[in-house]
Amino acid sequence: MKVQLEPLTTPAILAMRTRIVLVIWAVILMALPMWWKTTEVYRAELPYASIRSWNAPEALTLQLKLDIHLHLVHGAAVKTGGSLASITRQVESDLNSIFREAVPQAAHGRQASLQFSVAGSADASPAWSETESVETVDQSLAALHGENSHYHVYVGCGVKRGDRETVYVGKHRALFIGLLENACTADAVVDRATRTIGGLFGSEQKSLIKLSADRQQQDTDHKSMRTVKYAPEYQIVLSLLVGDPEDAIVTWDIEEAAKAYLSPFLETISNISDVQLTSQILNYAPLPITPEGYQQPDGSNAYFLNPKALTNFINSAEWNLASVVSSAQPINLIVYIPPAQQSPLYVQHSDGSLLKTNAFLIPQWGGIIVKNTPQDMSRLHYTLSDLHPMMEVFVAQLRGLFGVDPVWISSPASVLPNVDVQYAIATDRGLTGWETDRLFRARTVQNMVNAVKTLTSLANLLEQLENMVVLDHIQTLVTRSLDSLGQAKDELRNKQSVKAIQHARDAVTSAEAAFFDPSMVPLLYFPEEHKFAVYMPYFVPVSVPLIVALLVEIKTFIQARKAARAKKSA
Repeated sequence: MKVQLEPLTTPAILAMRTRIVLVIWAVILMALPMWWKTTEVYRAELPYASIRSWNAPEALTLQLKLDIHLHLVHGAAVKTGGSLASITRQVESDLNSIFREAVPQAAHGRQASLQFSVAGSADASPAWSETESVETVDQSLAALHGENSHYHVYVGCGVKRGDRETVYVGKHRALFIGLLENACTADAVVDRATRTIGGLFGSEQKSLIKLSADRQQQDTDHKSMRTVKYAPEYQIVLSLLVGDPEDAIVTWDIEEAAKAYLSPFLETISNISDVQLTSQILNYAPLPITPEGYQQPDGSNAYFLNPKALTNFINSAEWNLASVVSSAQPINLIVYIPPAQQSPLYVQHSDGSLLKTNAFLIPQWGGIIVKNTPQDMSRLHYTLSDLHPMMEVFVAQLRGLFGVDPVWISSPASVLPNVDVQYAIATDRGLTGWETDRLFRARTVQNMVNAVKTLTSLANLLEQLENMVVLDHIQTLVTRSLDSLGQAKDELRNKQSVKAIQHARDAVTSAEAAFFDPSMVPLLYFPEEHKFAVYMPYFVPVSVPLIVALLVEIKTFIQARKAARAKKSA
Protein backbone atom coordinates (compact mmCIF):
# COMPACT_ATOMS: atom_id res chain seq x y z
CA MET A 1 0.00 0.00 0.00
CA LYS A 2 1.40 3.38 -0.93
CA VAL A 3 1.72 5.94 1.90
CA GLN A 4 0.93 9.51 1.05
CA LEU A 5 3.32 11.89 2.93
CA GLU A 6 2.33 15.41 3.70
CA PRO A 7 4.56 17.95 1.88
CA LEU A 8 7.22 19.57 4.11
CA THR A 9 6.44 23.00 2.77
CA THR A 10 2.92 23.20 4.02
CA PRO A 11 2.20 26.08 6.43
CA ALA A 12 1.56 23.67 9.34
CA ILE A 13 4.89 21.89 8.89
CA LEU A 14 6.77 25.15 8.52
CA ALA A 15 5.15 26.58 11.63
CA MET A 16 5.99 23.46 13.65
CA ARG A 17 9.60 23.58 12.44
CA THR A 18 9.84 27.21 13.43
CA ARG A 19 8.47 26.47 16.89
CA ILE A 20 10.96 23.61 17.38
CA VAL A 21 13.92 25.79 16.40
CA LEU A 22 12.76 28.63 18.63
CA VAL A 23 12.23 26.33 21.61
CA ILE A 24 15.73 24.88 21.23
CA TRP A 25 17.26 28.34 21.05
CA ALA A 26 15.17 29.54 23.99
CA VAL A 27 16.49 26.66 26.10
CA ILE A 28 20.04 27.49 25.05
CA LEU A 29 19.66 31.18 25.85
CA MET A 30 18.09 30.46 29.24
CA ALA A 31 20.82 27.92 30.13
CA LEU A 32 23.66 30.17 28.99
CA PRO A 33 23.76 32.37 32.16
CA MET A 34 23.71 29.29 34.38
CA TRP A 35 26.54 27.74 32.40
CA TRP A 36 28.52 30.98 32.58
CA LYS A 37 27.99 31.24 36.34
CA THR A 38 28.91 27.63 37.06
CA THR A 39 32.10 27.78 35.00
CA GLU A 40 33.43 31.16 36.14
CA VAL A 41 36.46 31.36 38.47
CA TYR A 42 35.76 32.73 41.94
CA ARG A 43 37.72 35.87 42.72
CA ALA A 44 37.36 37.61 46.05
CA GLU A 45 37.67 41.37 45.77
CA LEU A 46 41.10 42.62 46.81
CA PRO A 47 41.92 46.21 47.86
CA TYR A 48 44.06 46.99 44.82
CA ALA A 49 43.90 50.74 45.44
CA SER A 50 45.25 50.33 48.97
CA ILE A 51 48.05 48.11 47.70
CA ARG A 52 49.01 50.67 45.03
CA SER A 53 48.94 53.47 47.57
CA TRP A 54 51.81 51.86 49.50
CA ASN A 55 54.03 52.24 46.43
CA ALA A 56 53.82 56.00 46.68
CA PRO A 57 57.07 57.49 48.06
CA GLU A 58 55.35 59.13 51.00
CA ALA A 59 53.72 55.84 52.10
CA LEU A 60 57.06 54.28 53.01
CA THR A 61 58.72 57.47 54.10
CA LEU A 62 59.43 56.29 57.63
CA GLN A 63 60.47 58.42 60.57
CA LEU A 64 62.20 56.41 63.26
CA LYS A 65 62.14 58.62 66.32
CA LEU A 66 64.68 58.27 69.11
CA ASP A 67 64.61 59.80 72.58
CA ILE A 68 67.88 61.14 73.97
CA HIS A 69 68.05 61.98 77.67
CA LEU A 70 70.99 64.27 78.39
CA HIS A 71 72.25 64.21 82.00
CA LEU A 72 74.78 66.74 83.29
CA VAL A 73 76.66 65.21 86.22
CA HIS A 74 79.77 65.82 88.31
CA GLY A 75 79.41 69.56 88.25
CA ALA A 76 78.74 69.86 84.54
CA ALA A 77 75.51 71.77 85.15
CA VAL A 78 77.34 74.39 87.21
CA LYS A 79 80.29 74.74 84.83
CA THR A 80 78.03 75.16 81.81
CA GLY A 81 76.28 78.07 83.46
CA GLY A 82 73.01 76.31 84.07
CA SER A 83 72.08 76.51 80.36
CA LEU A 84 70.68 72.98 80.14
CA ALA A 85 67.58 73.96 78.14
CA SER A 86 69.59 75.73 75.46
CA ILE A 87 72.07 72.83 75.33
CA THR A 88 69.34 70.25 74.70
CA ARG A 89 67.69 72.43 72.04
CA GLN A 90 70.98 72.93 70.26
CA VAL A 91 71.91 69.24 70.38
CA GLU A 92 68.49 68.27 69.01
CA SER A 93 68.68 70.86 66.25
CA ASP A 94 72.21 69.89 65.22
CA LEU A 95 71.47 66.14 65.19
CA ASN A 96 68.30 66.46 63.13
CA SER A 97 70.03 68.82 60.73
CA ILE A 98 72.92 66.39 60.20
CA PHE A 99 70.69 63.38 59.63
CA ARG A 100 68.26 65.32 57.44
CA GLU A 101 71.13 66.18 55.12
CA ALA A 102 72.24 62.53 55.09
CA VAL A 103 68.92 61.36 53.61
CA PRO A 104 68.60 61.85 49.82
CA GLN A 105 65.68 64.15 49.05
CA ALA A 106 64.52 62.37 45.90
CA ALA A 107 60.89 63.13 45.16
CA HIS A 108 60.27 59.66 43.74
CA GLY A 109 62.16 57.66 46.35
CA ARG A 110 61.31 56.16 49.71
CA GLN A 111 63.04 57.45 52.80
CA ALA A 112 63.78 56.06 56.23
CA SER A 113 65.33 58.60 58.55
CA LEU A 114 66.30 58.80 62.18
CA GLN A 115 64.87 61.73 64.13
CA PHE A 116 65.98 62.79 67.57
CA SER A 117 64.14 64.27 70.51
CA VAL A 118 66.50 65.51 73.24
CA ALA A 119 65.51 66.21 76.83
CA GLY A 120 67.83 67.10 79.69
CA SER A 121 68.28 66.90 83.42
CA ALA A 122 70.91 68.20 85.79
CA ASP A 123 71.53 65.54 88.43
CA ALA A 124 72.06 67.36 91.69
CA SER A 125 73.15 64.17 93.41
CA PRO A 126 74.97 62.08 90.82
CA ALA A 127 74.13 58.39 90.65
CA TRP A 128 77.76 57.50 91.14
CA SER A 129 80.88 58.95 92.63
CA GLU A 130 83.68 60.27 90.48
CA THR A 131 85.95 57.46 91.65
CA GLU A 132 83.54 54.78 90.38
CA SER A 133 84.32 53.20 87.00
CA VAL A 134 81.87 53.72 84.18
CA GLU A 135 81.63 49.94 83.74
CA THR A 136 80.27 49.62 87.27
CA VAL A 137 77.93 52.55 86.79
CA ASP A 138 76.66 51.18 83.47
CA GLN A 139 75.80 47.89 85.14
CA SER A 140 74.15 49.54 88.14
CA LEU A 141 71.93 51.71 85.93
CA ALA A 142 70.81 48.80 83.71
CA ALA A 143 67.27 48.83 85.09
CA LEU A 144 66.86 52.51 84.10
CA HIS A 145 67.92 51.94 80.50
CA GLY A 146 65.70 49.06 79.44
CA GLU A 147 63.30 50.86 77.11
CA ASN A 148 63.87 50.49 73.38
CA SER A 149 64.85 53.61 71.41
CA HIS A 150 65.38 55.60 74.62
CA TYR A 151 69.02 56.49 75.28
CA HIS A 152 70.79 58.21 78.15
CA VAL A 153 73.85 60.40 77.68
CA TYR A 154 75.78 61.29 80.84
CA VAL A 155 78.17 64.22 80.50
CA GLY A 156 80.65 64.86 83.30
CA CYS A 157 83.47 67.32 83.76
CA GLY A 158 85.77 65.21 85.89
CA VAL A 159 88.72 64.65 83.52
CA LYS A 160 91.89 66.15 84.96
CA ARG A 161 94.25 68.39 83.03
CA GLY A 162 96.69 66.30 81.00
CA ASP A 163 94.40 63.29 80.74
CA ARG A 164 92.51 62.36 77.60
CA GLU A 165 88.81 63.02 77.38
CA THR A 166 86.72 59.85 77.33
CA VAL A 167 83.66 58.34 75.67
CA TYR A 168 82.29 55.05 76.96
CA VAL A 169 79.49 53.29 75.07
CA GLY A 170 77.69 51.15 77.62
CA LYS A 171 75.77 47.98 76.99
CA HIS A 172 72.46 49.21 78.42
CA ARG A 173 71.61 52.16 76.11
CA ALA A 174 73.81 54.55 78.05
CA LEU A 175 76.64 56.76 76.85
CA PHE A 176 79.21 58.32 79.18
CA ILE A 177 81.16 61.39 78.09
CA GLY A 178 84.03 62.76 80.16
CA LEU A 179 85.18 66.32 79.43
CA LEU A 180 88.17 68.20 80.76
CA GLU A 181 87.23 70.08 83.90
CA ASN A 182 88.87 73.28 82.66
CA ALA A 183 87.11 73.13 79.26
CA CYS A 184 83.60 72.14 80.29
CA THR A 185 81.50 74.79 78.59
CA ALA A 186 78.03 74.67 77.07
CA ASP A 187 79.52 74.73 73.57
CA ALA A 188 81.85 71.84 74.46
CA VAL A 189 78.94 69.77 75.75
CA VAL A 190 76.90 70.45 72.62
CA ASP A 191 79.79 69.66 70.31
CA ARG A 192 80.83 66.45 72.08
CA ALA A 193 77.29 65.13 72.49
CA THR A 194 76.40 65.89 68.86
CA ARG A 195 79.56 64.31 67.48
CA THR A 196 79.29 61.19 69.64
CA ILE A 197 75.60 60.53 69.06
CA GLY A 198 75.92 61.33 65.36
CA GLY A 199 78.88 58.98 65.04
CA LEU A 200 77.02 56.15 66.75
CA PHE A 201 73.94 56.37 64.53
CA GLY A 202 75.59 57.47 61.28
CA SER A 203 76.25 54.00 59.87
CA GLU A 204 72.72 52.92 60.82
CA GLN A 205 71.25 55.81 58.84
CA LYS A 206 73.18 54.69 55.75
CA SER A 207 71.92 51.14 56.20
CA LEU A 208 68.32 52.31 56.59
CA ILE A 209 68.56 54.30 53.36
CA LYS A 210 69.57 51.13 51.51
CA LEU A 211 66.83 49.08 53.13
CA SER A 212 64.07 51.59 52.44
CA ALA A 213 65.14 51.86 48.80
CA ASP A 214 65.22 48.04 48.59
CA ARG A 215 68.86 48.04 47.52
CA GLN A 216 69.99 45.41 50.02
CA GLN A 217 69.81 42.72 47.33
CA GLN A 218 72.43 44.60 45.30
CA ASP A 219 74.89 44.88 48.16
CA THR A 220 78.05 42.84 47.95
CA ASP A 221 79.42 43.57 51.42
CA HIS A 222 80.18 40.72 53.79
CA LYS A 223 77.24 41.48 56.06
CA SER A 224 74.54 41.24 53.39
CA MET A 225 76.08 38.09 51.92
CA ARG A 226 76.23 36.17 55.19
CA THR A 227 72.86 37.20 56.66
CA VAL A 228 70.10 34.62 56.31
CA LYS A 229 66.94 35.58 54.45
CA TYR A 230 64.29 36.77 56.85
CA ALA A 231 61.74 34.20 57.96
CA PRO A 232 59.13 34.39 60.73
CA GLU A 233 60.39 31.07 62.06
CA TYR A 234 63.80 29.40 62.14
CA GLN A 235 64.95 26.02 63.31
CA ILE A 236 68.47 25.88 64.70
CA VAL A 237 69.87 22.36 64.45
CA LEU A 238 72.79 21.69 66.80
CA SER A 239 74.71 18.73 65.42
CA LEU A 240 77.63 16.81 66.87
CA LEU A 241 79.35 15.07 63.97
CA VAL A 242 81.82 12.33 64.87
CA GLY A 243 84.11 11.41 62.02
CA ASP A 244 84.83 7.90 63.34
CA PRO A 245 83.07 6.68 66.50
CA GLU A 246 85.54 3.80 66.70
CA ASP A 247 88.15 6.33 67.85
CA ALA A 248 85.92 7.60 70.66
CA ILE A 249 82.28 7.58 71.68
CA VAL A 250 81.32 11.24 72.17
CA THR A 251 78.31 12.65 74.02
CA TRP A 252 77.37 16.14 75.15
CA ASP A 253 75.05 18.02 77.50
CA ILE A 254 73.70 20.11 74.67
CA GLU A 255 70.22 20.66 76.07
CA GLU A 256 71.58 22.22 79.23
CA ALA A 257 74.16 24.24 77.32
CA ALA A 258 71.67 25.55 74.78
CA LYS A 259 69.32 26.64 77.55
CA ALA A 260 72.12 28.40 79.43
CA TYR A 261 74.01 30.07 76.57
CA LEU A 262 71.82 30.23 73.44
CA SER A 263 68.33 30.76 74.85
CA PRO A 264 69.06 34.29 76.24
CA PHE A 265 70.18 35.44 72.80
CA LEU A 266 67.21 33.84 71.07
CA GLU A 267 64.78 35.33 73.60
CA THR A 268 66.15 38.79 72.79
CA ILE A 269 65.33 38.42 69.09
CA SER A 270 62.04 36.57 69.69
CA ASN A 271 60.08 39.65 68.62
CA ILE A 272 61.69 39.34 65.20
CA SER A 273 61.40 35.58 64.63
CA ASP A 274 60.46 32.45 66.52
CA VAL A 275 63.36 30.05 66.89
CA GLN A 276 63.20 26.34 67.63
CA LEU A 277 66.21 24.44 68.96
CA THR A 278 66.90 20.81 68.14
CA SER A 279 70.03 18.66 68.49
CA GLN A 280 71.42 15.44 67.12
CA ILE A 281 74.54 13.28 67.11
CA LEU A 282 75.68 11.81 63.79
CA ASN A 283 78.37 9.13 63.72
CA TYR A 284 80.52 8.12 60.77
CA ALA A 285 80.60 11.60 59.24
CA PRO A 286 83.54 11.62 56.81
CA LEU A 287 84.72 14.78 55.09
CA PRO A 288 84.17 15.09 51.35
CA ILE A 289 87.60 16.73 51.06
CA THR A 290 91.09 15.64 52.06
CA PRO A 291 92.84 18.01 54.50
CA GLU A 292 96.38 19.07 53.77
CA GLY A 293 99.04 17.74 56.12
CA TYR A 294 102.06 19.43 57.66
CA GLN A 295 104.61 18.74 60.38
CA GLN A 296 104.43 20.64 63.65
CA PRO A 297 107.53 21.96 65.46
CA ASP A 298 107.46 18.96 67.80
CA GLY A 299 107.63 16.58 64.84
CA SER A 300 104.02 15.38 65.03
CA ASN A 301 101.69 15.46 62.06
CA ALA A 302 98.79 17.87 61.80
CA TYR A 303 96.25 18.80 59.16
CA PHE A 304 94.59 21.98 58.04
CA LEU A 305 91.78 23.20 55.79
CA ASN A 306 92.54 26.22 53.62
CA PRO A 307 89.81 28.80 52.89
CA LYS A 308 89.14 27.43 49.41
CA ALA A 309 88.45 23.95 50.81
CA LEU A 310 85.89 25.26 53.33
CA THR A 311 83.30 25.78 50.58
CA ASN A 312 83.23 22.00 50.09
CA PHE A 313 83.29 21.08 53.78
CA ILE A 314 79.65 19.98 53.97
CA ASN A 315 79.12 16.35 52.96
CA SER A 316 75.50 16.61 51.85
CA ALA A 317 75.50 13.08 50.46
CA GLU A 318 76.33 11.36 53.77
CA TRP A 319 75.48 13.87 56.50
CA ASN A 320 71.79 13.66 57.27
CA LEU A 321 71.55 17.21 58.58
CA ALA A 322 67.94 17.58 57.47
CA SER A 323 66.68 14.68 59.55
CA VAL A 324 64.40 16.91 61.60
CA VAL A 325 61.16 17.52 59.71
CA SER A 326 60.05 21.14 59.96
CA SER A 327 58.73 23.87 57.70
CA ALA A 328 60.90 26.46 59.46
CA GLN A 329 64.01 27.75 57.75
CA PRO A 330 66.99 25.74 59.06
CA ILE A 331 70.21 27.12 60.51
CA ASN A 332 72.90 24.53 61.16
CA LEU A 333 75.42 24.80 63.98
CA ILE A 334 77.90 21.93 63.86
CA VAL A 335 80.65 20.63 66.13
CA TYR A 336 82.80 18.38 63.97
CA ILE A 337 85.20 15.87 65.54
CA PRO A 338 87.68 14.64 62.92
CA PRO A 339 88.84 11.00 62.84
CA ALA A 340 92.17 10.07 64.40
CA GLN A 341 93.94 9.80 61.04
CA GLN A 342 93.10 13.46 60.32
CA SER A 343 93.74 14.86 63.80
CA PRO A 344 94.56 17.44 64.87
CA LEU A 345 92.65 19.36 62.20
CA TYR A 346 92.85 23.14 62.01
CA VAL A 347 91.14 25.87 60.00
CA GLN A 348 93.48 28.19 58.13
CA HIS A 349 92.97 31.92 57.72
CA SER A 350 93.35 33.58 54.33
CA ASP A 351 96.70 35.01 55.49
CA GLY A 352 98.02 31.52 56.27
CA SER A 353 97.62 31.65 60.05
CA LEU A 354 95.49 29.21 62.01
CA LEU A 355 92.21 30.47 63.45
CA LYS A 356 92.17 30.54 67.24
CA THR A 357 88.51 29.56 67.37
CA ASN A 358 89.04 26.80 64.79
CA ALA A 359 85.60 27.68 63.48
CA PHE A 360 84.14 29.26 60.38
CA LEU A 361 80.84 30.58 59.07
CA ILE A 362 79.02 29.42 55.95
CA PRO A 363 76.98 32.43 54.72
CA GLN A 364 73.20 32.04 54.93
CA TRP A 365 73.60 28.42 56.08
CA GLY A 366 75.22 28.11 59.50
CA GLY A 367 78.47 27.74 61.42
CA ILE A 368 80.99 24.98 62.07
CA ILE A 369 83.47 24.34 64.88
CA VAL A 370 86.24 21.81 64.35
CA LYS A 371 86.95 20.24 67.74
CA ASN A 372 90.06 18.13 68.17
CA THR A 373 89.89 15.47 70.89
CA PRO A 374 92.61 13.66 72.85
CA GLN A 375 93.91 10.62 71.02
CA ASP A 376 94.03 8.30 74.02
CA MET A 377 90.37 8.48 75.07
CA SER A 378 87.77 5.90 74.00
CA ARG A 379 84.86 7.77 75.58
CA LEU A 380 84.42 11.53 75.78
CA HIS A 381 81.63 13.59 77.34
CA TYR A 382 81.31 17.35 76.97
CA THR A 383 79.84 18.91 80.09
CA LEU A 384 78.20 22.32 80.44
CA SER A 385 81.51 24.00 81.23
CA ASP A 386 83.22 22.20 78.32
CA LEU A 387 80.59 23.49 75.92
CA HIS A 388 80.80 27.10 77.15
CA PRO A 389 83.53 28.25 74.71
CA MET A 390 81.78 26.48 71.84
CA MET A 391 78.49 28.18 72.68
CA GLU A 392 80.25 31.56 72.68
CA VAL A 393 81.43 30.84 69.14
CA PHE A 394 77.91 29.80 68.13
CA VAL A 395 76.46 33.03 69.53
CA ALA A 396 79.01 35.03 67.53
CA GLN A 397 78.06 33.07 64.40
CA LEU A 398 74.35 33.62 65.05
CA ARG A 399 75.00 37.36 65.34
CA GLY A 400 76.46 37.30 61.85
CA LEU A 401 73.70 35.12 60.42
CA PHE A 402 70.92 37.29 61.85
CA GLY A 403 72.59 40.51 60.69
CA VAL A 404 73.52 42.03 64.04
CA ASP A 405 75.59 45.16 63.49
CA PRO A 406 78.11 46.09 66.17
CA VAL A 407 77.52 49.66 67.29
CA TRP A 408 80.62 51.77 66.89
CA ILE A 409 81.48 55.38 66.17
CA SER A 410 82.28 55.92 62.51
CA SER A 411 85.78 57.35 61.92
CA PRO A 412 86.52 58.07 65.60
CA ALA A 413 89.89 59.67 64.81
CA SER A 414 88.22 62.44 62.81
CA VAL A 415 84.90 62.63 64.66
CA LEU A 416 86.40 62.54 68.16
CA PRO A 417 90.07 63.49 67.90
CA ASN A 418 92.20 62.99 71.02
CA VAL A 419 89.36 61.18 72.77
CA ASP A 420 89.68 57.74 74.35
CA VAL A 421 86.68 55.75 73.03
CA GLN A 422 85.75 52.45 74.69
CA TYR A 423 82.92 50.01 74.12
CA ALA A 424 81.24 47.71 76.60
CA ILE A 425 81.26 43.98 75.97
CA ALA A 426 77.89 42.51 75.05
CA THR A 427 75.76 41.18 77.87
CA ASP A 428 75.21 37.50 78.59
CA ARG A 429 72.43 37.70 76.02
CA GLY A 430 74.98 38.26 73.27
CA LEU A 431 73.60 41.70 72.38
CA THR A 432 73.93 45.18 73.81
CA GLY A 433 70.87 47.39 74.06
CA TRP A 434 72.19 49.51 71.18
CA GLU A 435 72.58 46.44 68.94
CA THR A 436 69.13 45.12 69.82
CA ASP A 437 67.43 48.40 68.93
CA ARG A 438 69.39 48.73 65.71
CA LEU A 439 68.44 45.18 64.68
CA PHE A 440 64.78 45.85 65.47
CA ARG A 441 64.70 49.02 63.39
CA ALA A 442 66.48 47.42 60.44
CA ARG A 443 64.19 44.40 60.42
CA THR A 444 61.12 46.63 60.75
CA VAL A 445 62.04 48.67 57.68
CA GLN A 446 63.10 45.59 55.74
CA ASN A 447 59.90 43.68 56.54
CA MET A 448 57.70 46.63 55.64
CA VAL A 449 59.47 47.05 52.29
CA ASN A 450 59.26 43.31 51.57
CA ALA A 451 55.57 43.21 52.51
CA VAL A 452 54.78 46.05 50.10
CA LYS A 453 56.84 44.41 47.37
CA THR A 454 55.09 41.05 47.85
CA LEU A 455 51.61 42.61 47.86
CA THR A 456 52.42 44.58 44.72
CA SER A 457 53.66 41.42 42.96
CA LEU A 458 50.46 39.65 43.97
CA ALA A 459 48.29 42.49 42.65
CA ASN A 460 50.20 42.56 39.34
CA LEU A 461 49.86 38.79 38.98
CA LEU A 462 46.11 38.78 39.59
CA GLU A 463 45.53 41.70 37.22
CA GLN A 464 47.42 39.91 34.45
CA LEU A 465 45.76 36.53 35.01
CA GLU A 466 42.09 37.34 35.27
CA ASN A 467 41.04 33.71 35.59
CA MET A 468 43.19 32.87 38.59
CA VAL A 469 41.31 31.77 41.69
CA VAL A 470 41.23 34.24 44.61
CA LEU A 471 39.60 32.73 47.67
CA ASP A 472 38.21 34.60 50.66
CA HIS A 473 41.13 33.73 52.94
CA ILE A 474 43.50 35.36 50.42
CA GLN A 475 41.48 38.54 50.79
CA THR A 476 41.70 38.21 54.58
CA LEU A 477 45.49 37.79 54.46
CA VAL A 478 45.96 40.78 52.16
CA THR A 479 43.74 42.98 54.34
CA ARG A 480 45.59 41.86 57.47
CA SER A 481 48.94 42.66 55.86
CA LEU A 482 47.80 46.15 54.88
CA ASP A 483 46.43 46.81 58.36
CA SER A 484 49.70 45.64 59.94
CA LEU A 485 51.69 47.92 57.64
CA GLY A 486 49.71 50.91 58.80
CA GLN A 487 50.06 49.92 62.45
CA ALA A 488 53.82 49.41 62.08
CA LYS A 489 54.21 52.89 60.60
CA ASP A 490 52.14 54.40 63.41
CA GLU A 491 54.16 52.62 66.10
CA LEU A 492 57.43 53.86 64.58
CA ARG A 493 56.04 57.37 64.77
CA ASN A 494 55.10 56.75 68.41
CA LYS A 495 58.60 55.46 69.30
CA GLN A 496 57.29 51.94 70.01
CA SER A 497 59.94 49.90 68.22
CA VAL A 498 58.95 46.55 69.76
CA LYS A 499 55.32 46.90 68.67
CA ALA A 500 56.49 48.18 65.27
CA ILE A 501 58.62 45.10 64.58
CA GLN A 502 55.73 42.83 65.61
CA HIS A 503 53.33 44.53 63.20
CA ALA A 504 55.95 44.55 60.43
CA ARG A 505 56.50 40.85 61.01
CA ASP A 506 52.75 40.21 60.73
CA ALA A 507 52.63 42.28 57.54
CA VAL A 508 55.34 40.36 55.68
CA THR A 509 54.14 36.99 57.01
CA SER A 510 50.56 37.60 55.85
CA ALA A 511 51.71 38.96 52.48
CA GLU A 512 53.91 35.95 51.78
CA ALA A 513 51.23 33.55 53.01
CA ALA A 514 48.82 35.07 50.49
CA PHE A 515 51.31 35.03 47.62
CA PHE A 516 52.46 31.45 48.19
CA ASP A 517 49.06 30.03 49.11
CA PRO A 518 48.44 26.62 47.45
CA SER A 519 45.28 27.95 45.81
CA MET A 520 47.38 30.54 43.97
CA VAL A 521 49.58 28.08 42.11
CA PRO A 522 49.40 28.01 38.30
CA LEU A 523 47.66 24.61 38.36
CA LEU A 524 44.43 26.41 39.28
CA TYR A 525 44.76 28.90 36.44
CA PHE A 526 42.03 28.16 33.87
CA PRO A 527 42.79 30.17 30.68
CA GLU A 528 40.43 30.79 27.78
CA GLU A 529 42.36 28.36 25.58
CA HIS A 530 41.50 25.52 27.94
CA LYS A 531 37.81 26.42 27.76
CA PHE A 532 37.85 26.22 23.99
CA ALA A 533 39.69 22.91 24.10
CA VAL A 534 37.13 21.42 26.51
CA TYR A 535 33.87 22.72 25.04
CA MET A 536 34.47 22.81 21.27
CA PRO A 537 34.19 19.01 20.75
CA TYR A 538 30.74 19.19 22.34
CA PHE A 539 29.33 22.47 21.12
CA VAL A 540 30.60 22.76 17.54
CA PRO A 541 28.86 19.62 16.16
CA VAL A 542 25.59 20.73 17.78
CA SER A 543 25.82 24.46 17.20
CA VAL A 544 26.48 24.32 13.44
CA PRO A 545 23.11 22.71 12.46
CA LEU A 546 21.30 24.86 15.04
CA ILE A 547 22.77 28.04 13.60
CA VAL A 548 21.99 26.90 10.04
CA ALA A 549 18.40 26.07 11.05
CA LEU A 550 18.03 29.48 12.70
CA LEU A 551 19.34 31.23 9.58
CA VAL A 552 16.93 29.22 7.41
CA GLU A 553 14.00 30.22 9.61
CA ILE A 554 15.05 33.85 9.50
CA LYS A 555 15.37 33.68 5.72
CA THR A 556 11.97 31.97 5.41
CA PHE A 557 10.41 34.60 7.67
CA ILE A 558 11.86 37.42 5.60
CA GLN A 559 10.66 35.83 2.34
CA ALA A 560 7.19 35.31 3.78
CA ARG A 561 7.02 38.95 4.85
CA LYS A 562 8.06 40.09 1.38
CA ALA A 563 5.48 37.81 -0.30
CA ALA A 564 2.75 39.06 2.01
CA ARG A 565 3.71 42.68 1.38
CA ALA A 566 3.76 42.09 -2.41
CA LYS A 567 0.37 40.37 -2.35
CA LYS A 568 -1.10 43.18 -0.33
CA SER A 569 0.22 45.83 -2.63
CA ALA A 570 -1.11 43.93 -5.65
